[in-house]
Amino acid sequence: HSQNGELVTTRTLVGINGANTKCVGVNPLSYMHAVFSQGGSYTDLVCRTFSHKGCSPEKPWQLIVYTDEIDPGDPLAPSGHTRKVWSFCFAFVEFGLQALSKEEAWLTCEIARTVDVDRVAAGAFCCMLRFCCMLCNCISTYTM
Repeated sequence: HSQNGELVTTRTLVGINGANTKCVGVNPLSYMHAVFSQGGSYTDLVCRTFSHKGCSPEKPWQLIVYTDEIDPGDPLAPSGHTRKVWSFCFAFVEFGLQALSKEEAWLTCEIARTVDVDRVAAGAFCCMLRFCCMLCNCISTYTM
């Protein structure tokens, strides 16, 4: 899709039983490139921020990574919370507080069912670490 690799990727993580488990997600760098290339509010935000704050290897933008477990079910139900998911998102500090308070500034690159995250050794931490490595492009193919 772009110089950053395929948009949809499959990664291998070590499961709690020691066996490998596959995770499907979006390559954050390719996704950001695709969203920016299509134009619209995200492109406008990035261009406006760049014109005021710039970005260079000497002064890179600061990355914010956010994750949360979401339960779309009834929070008062005594049991049956089977639809919970983990959401992995990122944005940049330079967007400013006003922009960061709106969901349009955040790119959601992965949503994983909690039951699947619970099968990974170290759970959400391992998934978050893998997500951060993809954001920093520190490794293209790896196993954790």
